Amino acid sequence: MKINCEGINNKFISSKKDVKYNISNSFTKILNSEKSEAMKRNEEILNKKINSSNNVKHFNKILGIGNDKDINMYLKDNGKVDVKRMLDEYGGKVKTNELRELSKIVTGMFKEELVDEEDYFYALKWIATKAKQKSTIINIKKKEFEVITSLDRE
Repeated sequence: MKINCEGINNKFISSKKDVKYNISNSFTKILNSEKSEAMKRNEEILNKKINSSNNVKHFNKILGIGNDKDINMYLKDNGKVDVKRMLDEYGGKVKTNELRELSKIVTGMFKEELVDEEDYFYALKWIATKAKQKSTIINIKKKEFEVITSLDRE
């Protein structure tokens, strides 16, 4: 007598796949929940760090951003401050005599790991460009004055 084991074998394999699938789903759910909890904790820590940072407060003050603005509006997905966006939106309010201080503040924020490298170097380039603009304007005014005074002598 021959026993047909095909059905039993298929059920065993099928149930084995189901077990693997269920275990895989369980691990995925656990990992995702732990990952989201860790991300929330990191975000909370970073928010506390940002809100307590004197550099961020001074940065906002120089840019003329009021305290009523929520700093969370200017956070990137990685949790860092979006300095590029802030400079683009409020950089026109920066006075040239504040550029050196702004450079120190941005460097401090970078050292506190509140700004990523891309934004840090963008800010330094922006500050250097702004300083160069001021220097060029002063040189043009000097040349204008020299031309006007030389014309007056003639």
